[in-house]
Amino acid sequence: MLTSEKSGMPETISASVHPIRLTIGIPTFNRHECLASTIKRLVPQLTSECKLLIVDNASQPPVIDTVGPLLAELGISTARVVRNKTNIGGGANILRCMELCETEWLWILGDDDRIWDDAVEKILEGIDTHPTCTCVNFAQNAYPRNEASTTRGRTEFLSVLGCDFYNVFFISTSIYRVKAILPSMRYGYMQISSYAPHVAVLLMGVDTSGEVYFSANTIVEWVPARKGSGWSPFWIERGLPLLLDLPIEARDRSLLKKILRSRLHLKGLLAAYLDVLCYGLRTQDLAVCAQLYRMIALRRATVSRSPIEWLLIRGLLATLLAPRLALTVTQSVYRGVTGRTLQVRTAAAGLSHEERI
Repeated sequence: MLTSEKSGMPETISASVHPIRLTIGIPTFNRHECLASTIKRLVPQLTSECKLLIVDNASQPPVIDTVGPLLAELGISTARVVRNKTNIGGGANILRCMELCETEWLWILGDDDRIWDDAVEKILEGIDTHPTCTCVNFAQNAYPRNEASTTRGRTEFLSVLGCDFYNVFFISTSIYRVKAILPSMRYGYMQISSYAPHVAVLLMGVDTSGEVYFSANTIVEWVPARKGSGWSPFWIERGLPLLLDLPIEARDRSLLKKILRSRLHLKGLLAAYLDVLCYGLRTQDLAVCAQLYRMIALRRATVSRSPIEWLLIRGLLATLLAPRLALTVTQSVYRGVTGRTLQVRTAAAGLSHEERI
């Protein structure tokens, strides 16, 4: 049954009844061409056990207007398009997929990630083989696995997460058993600012006995974001340390801190610094640059033990006391190192006008 929900009112487009146990949830915003391409690649893999859920984060034009005819043309028997009343942010839209899922299992698929031709087959095989797991996590092309493993409880999960962080952080590699993660949804919403709310849900969902199966199979290929639509390093550097606010045991928090420390690098601090200056250049509001960068300093202090990192942060903050001079110097250095102007980076990445804190 293909349905569209606008302002909370479901509209039946066509009808068919199948025994369904896997929802493929696609959170999307203003990427109509990417979404259409992903759907076309997905359709040949769908079976009667699969349901498609598209959560439209208030795109303009609405997704149902641009992709609805394609869904009907391709003959997808069971699909649901839900449109949020307003843009609630990417992290919250990911959690909406969890909230709206009505089947036993959920695969959250990025609208611009390239799935492999046998992805659904591998997923169904994985949940058949591990029906009681909280999550079945697959590899991706950029971070392959040599062998499979299973963890039980949060401590074991964190021990594997330390060397496999990006396969869990990447949304398109995890298949969740919905009943097991729903009680932890509130922690995801609390952790929206971490830019990893799905990781927060899983961390709390495994608790003391939940199992996670780490498959050696690969189901998806990461594709770099199109120009201007990627996440700023600012948000990653500021956000990930917020996961330490989760109510977990001291031993597990120490493990998580070690994981985050190994993932947050000095080059990330420099990239975030550039994006802060790009924001000032774009908005002509340089006074806010030091305020934004101070947010990173406060959060990184919770995971960092490096005096070099501390000195770097303090030094970069000091330059922002004279933001116009910092911008002038950075523009010259950036052009000398990369051969491009800072204006080019400003147009392609960095904080947007709507993301000012």
